Amino acid sequence: MKLVRLTGRLVTIRTIEEHDIPILWKFIHDTKDPEWKKWDAPYFPLEHKTLEEFTRNLKQQLTSEPVPSRAVIEVNNTVIGTVSFYWEHKASKWLEVGIVIYDPSYWNGGYGTDALKLWIDYLFNEMPLVRIGLTTWSGNKRMIRCAEKVGMKMEGRIRKCRYWNGEWYDSIRMGLLREEWEQNQNPCPQKNWKLRLIWIVPNLLFYIACFVLTIWVVANKDGLQEINRLSIYVFILLALFFVSVLSTSRIISWIKEGKM
Repeated sequence: MKLVRLTGRLVTIRTIEEHDIPILWKFIHDTKDPEWKKWDAPYFPLEHKTLEEFTRNLKQQLTSEPVPSRAVIEVNNTVIGTVSFYWEHKASKWLEVGIVIYDPSYWNGGYGTDALKLWIDYLFNEMPLVRIGLTTWSGNKRMIRCAEKVGMKMEGRIRKCRYWNGEWYDSIRMGLLREEWEQNQNPCPQKNWKLRLIWIVPNLLFYIACFVLTIWVVANKDGLQEINRLSIYVFILLALFFVSVLSTSRIISWIKEGKM
């Protein structure tokens, strides 16, 4: 089994080690009705396992594939969840991924999105996959948004096939093709023209304002007593400069996130 260590903006994904097993068991089996289970297929009952059973099953799972089928998600050396994959149909390379953030204090902070992106990138790089899928349910809006943020598209909705807590829900199938993933890795500049305009327009206005102000000062070098008018120009110039700096910093962050 290959050792894994993937570092993202917020999280690290790494191989499950011996000392992680009791931590994962505690997250999954040590608490009755854990909060995470209310969102992770709650219509399937969670079968309780002892630490010994959990350890044995997990070790078998980790050694069943050349690429580890499960790994831990860490934030500042603290385990908060896991990523995983399983074969829906191995002969046709139909692979599905999963992710669970067990600690609710890390929900809605972008950790899941960062982890899922890292995991998908790793699997596409390590295996000759045509597609990666993810199955969830209509009650888990966070999971659907997370999948969409990493480029997955909704491919199927099986209506009212999941029953939980007195209500019917849909099963949601999402997926990402290799060519879509590759395009996301190297996005076409034409598709980001709006983002580029956000940077180009304020900077262009800034340089035009500099030129106009220079011409005005030269033309009025003998009449600079018009302080009020000059102050207005300086204020506009500073405002445009401030917008230019903000837009540039935003563009830099988009570049780091792979959006440009």
